[in-house]
Amino acid sequence: MKEQARRMRLTKQQHLDLCAIHTRESTWSLGALGEWAREKFALEKAPGKSSVKRILNKESSLKLIAADFRCRKQITRASMVALDSCLVEMVLYAEQVHVSISWRMLMIFGRLYAEALHIPVSERPRFTRDGWLKHFLRRYGLRHRRGHGEIGSVDLPAARKAGY
Repeated sequence: MKEQARRMRLTKQQHLDLCAIHTRESTWSLGALGEWAREKFALEKAPGKSSVKRILNKESSLKLIAADFRCRKQITRASMVALDSCLVEMVLYAEQVHVSISWRMLMIFGRLYAEALHIPVSERPRFTRDGWLKHFLRRYGLRHRRGHGEIGSVDLPAARKAGY
């Protein structure tokens, strides 16, 4: 049985580098450009001619990508960026005013913001603790802090009087 090489995915900056070398060396074939990419980016095998052609055809859209996102291999949809920014702003505001947000609350707010942003259900992330939440927190360097010993520090009569 033939062992297949792992699928490789180049970053958007590497795509732009490939387009730049194509502009400089316009006589090179697609195969030669693939070999150049294999050597330059230390790939296991050279990208196929169709992959190189697809990258070259997308050169104009690659140039529009912000420099911050060129290190990524896959571009996040605009709707997901908007959803994430809403949630991050909410979390940062909650930290400023010293309001604790549970992971369950964060997932509920995620669903509410997705509805408010009119993100189609098919494009929404699955708001799960072990999937979406874990990656969301890691992506933005946020931590889930669990308060310990808070029950003993609460003045119960005053809390009941306030309606909690």
